[in-house]
Amino acid sequence: MQEQKSEAVDTEALFCRACDQHQKGQLRESQSILETIVKRTPKHFDAWHLLGIIAAQKQDYPLSADLIARAIELNPSNPIYHSNLGLAFQNLLRLEAAIGSYDRAIAIKPDYAVAHYNRGVACQALGWLDSAAGDYEKAISLRPDYAEAYCNRGVVLQKLGMRQAAVASYDSAIAFDPLTHSLFLTVA
Repeated sequence: MQEQKSEAVDTEALFCRACDQHQKGQLRESQSILETIVKRTPKHFDAWHLLGIIAAQKQDYPLSADLIARAIELNPSNPIYHSNLGLAFQNLLRLEAAIGSYDRAIAIKPDYAVAHYNRGVACQALGWLDSAAGDYEKAISLRPDYAEAYCNRGVVLQKLGMRQAAVASYDSAIAFDPLTHSLFLTVA
């Protein structure tokens, strides 16, 4: 019993070290520690998830999706895992699968502004402009200073022919982040 407790403490200390290395940008070191953790404790869902994040940072999106899916198998109630799986799918151009992942994240945490925003990005890429506008609107209602959501909503509104509303959305984006204007300088 005491040995199990000690091993759990060691595993969590290792996980904290992996997180610290990850935050410092030391991906290889973090990955090595995480691989040690999952060998020792195969059900450590946070380690699987962070391995998936690292794979995404290395632009290995198929591996990222597999690793994050493993974390979800072990802990299906974490909305961040579902949202990050959506990002992996989005990078694989599996946009409808990405939307499904964002929907699961939102079902778990309805006030998850980032998941609403990311869902909007996927809908926009599919040409589902009304849905995208609604997702951006929801993200903004949850996080009123969400400059990227205002910017993307502006793009969608412009494509929908709602120029005045688009300009107002762009103005809000700039008000919250003056550098946001660089995101839509090329928008026609």
